[in-house]
Amino acid sequence: DLPSLPAGAASAGSFLDQEREILRRALERAGGNKTRAARALGLKRTTLIDKLRRLGLEGPAPRGTEH
Repeated sequence: DLPSLPAGAASAGSFLDQEREILRRALERAGGNKTRAARALGLKRTTLIDKLRRLGLEGPAPRGTEH
């Protein structure tokens, strides 16, 4: 059994939809600055970028910059 959601927690949509919205809002609050958004979420910048790509919030790396 999973614990109950905290009062006021969003329960609509899938987990990925909720994660996508959290990341979108963090970026919005940070004025698009990924470093600040990652810091606010307690993530490394690279982790944030990976999540953005996985969730379709950022396109792939420009050609010539992939490793």
